[in-house]
Amino acid sequence: MMKKLFIFSSFLILIMSSAHAINCNLDIFKINKDKSQFKEILKVFPTRQAMEDIEVTNFPIEYYCGDSEANGTIISIFFMKDKVVRIIYGNSIGKERALFNIANEKYKIGFKENQKLINAKEPENYAIKKNKIYYLYGRKIGKNENEGKFFEVLEFADIETEEIIAEKMSKIEENETNN
Repeated sequence: MMKKLFIFSSFLILIMSSAHAINCNLDIFKINKDKSQFKEILKVFPTRQAMEDIEVTNFPIEYYCGDSEANGTIISIFFMKDKVVRIIYGNSIGKERALFNIANEKYKIGFKENQKLINAKEPENYAIKKNKIYYLYGRKIGKNENEGKFFEVLEFADIETEEIIAEKMSKIEENETNN
């Protein structure tokens, strides 16, 4: 009888935990996807001008995925010439390490945890560059009065676009310095 109860309890726990896992398809959130693929999202969360030639929209992951372990995550999508050039996931109120899990489980990025940093509660920063895309992950844990709080960010960025933006920003700074 105890064995049956244990198996049933384990089954219930498995079902309850998987109900809150990221079960939605995040394939749409990739670099170079066409803006037209985001029509439904953009109806509710329209873009705004971030800088010349670049538009951005922000929305909660719950809008797209429903209830999941990533609740509290804000997704920012940057468009240039109607193509996705940057995606940022930011989370400070959901489950810790949810974005790290998304990076490795959904996108197969391959970030490796630095257990020494985790144990010391030090900031984690990981970067991988592949297929002309930067994949960045960062996690900071609060200390002292911010104990128990955290901030986690996952970012994908098109390398070519990043170089163009850096050049534009440099020119803007140069003009401001000269004025």
